[in-house]
Amino acid sequence: MLYVREHADEWNVDPERILVCGFSAGGHNAAMLATCYSKPYLTKALHTTPQMLRPAGAILSYPVTDFTLQKDETEAQRAANREFLLTYLGTSEPTDELLQEVATHAR
Repeated sequence: MLYVREHADEWNVDPERILVCGFSAGGHNAAMLATCYSKPYLTKALHTTPQMLRPAGAILSYPVTDFTLQKDETEAQRAANREFLLTYLGTSEPTDELLQEVATHAR
């Protein structure tokens, strides 16, 4: 988002009409940007303001928005998701706090 905004004039893009779009785990990433753009850890790391990171909208296609639902899955479903959790969250056994932190459905 920041990169596109910084090049908006050069690329003839209206910076007030930039959307994010994502599918599945990418849908989660797009949802995180749309709901977490003002988090201090993000703005500080990128040396920018929330306005520079805020998309005008988000298109989410079958996004992962609630990792807490994993608790209700069968063992086979959890096993299939362990590699995803390890890759995405850094652990295949995330804490309840971590699951809540990355959930975008309740923001």
